Amino acid sequence: MSVGVGGRAAGMGNAQCAAVTDGSAAYWNPAAMLFNRRVEITSMQAKLASDTDVYTLASVVQSGDAGRRATSAWGVFWSNASAESIPKTTETGSVSPTTDVRPTDYFSYSAHVLGVSMASWLAPNVSVGLTVAGSYQNFSLMGHGTGVGVSVTPGLMWMLGPDLAIGGIVRDVANANWWDTGTTESVLPEIRFGASYAPYPSVVVAGEVRQFVDSRYAMTFHAGIEYRLWSIIRLRLGMDHDRFSGGCGVYIGNFDVQYAYVGDISEGIGDSHRVSIGFGI
Repeated sequence: MSVGVGGRAAGMGNAQCAAVTDGSAAYWNPAAMLFNRRVEITSMQAKLASDTDVYTLASVVQSGDAGRRATSAWGVFWSNASAESIPKTTETGSVSPTTDVRPTDYFSYSAHVLGVSMASWLAPNVSVGLTVAGSYQNFSLMGHGTGVGVSVTPGLMWMLGPDLAIGGIVRDVANANWWDTGTTESVLPEIRFGASYAPYPSVVVAGEVRQFVDSRYAMTFHAGIEYRLWSIIRLRLGMDHDRFSGGCGVYIGNFDVQYAYVGDISEGIGDSHRVSIGFGI
């Protein structure tokens, strides 16, 4: 889930809780779905340096009378991550640089997340939303290694003007993951708060802060900028905490293609390239 959804988001440092404009709003901030077009679909493919393949698909549909402002919005997103040929070893003693540890077998890992989101108006320019997501994880050939989970994420979006928006979510405010070993796990809720501003018609600037609900974790900052070149090309730069990102998008009619590069500075997963295809009306 930390990989995110959409090439536009990745190119802008994933600073999206107030800047998302496509079908990935179902993932980034459910409240933002009311500020999209009537129908949005976004897909993404990414391959991480750890040989993990990630595929995502998200969609938003607004409801209400045609030609008028939507009264509510619904969204759905699906994310899949998988890794094959992971070496399994049986070494249990102390391991040193000279220890000859050889794999005895290979196993694979896969995870699926399916989320459903909804949004409605709280005030003329303020919307609220809620996402409920379920997950399934499986480690093959490990005896025990299957888990199912659920999480809840509320969101808020406030349009202060045509060019300025403020948004926030509390990701995983309630969550649990149950493993077939009898263990129950949970992750720390994370507060995300951000803003987006368009100082010029061709420029969008976005910033976001994130903080886990635990003082042992430091606050992280995410930022991005998007520049519209002519009418069909958009260029992007961003900082995803301590990782540089950048990308571009091509918009032709109702279709768009996005590309993003995400660098590796400290997390050790290596550089990655992400490609998205979208549709909106």
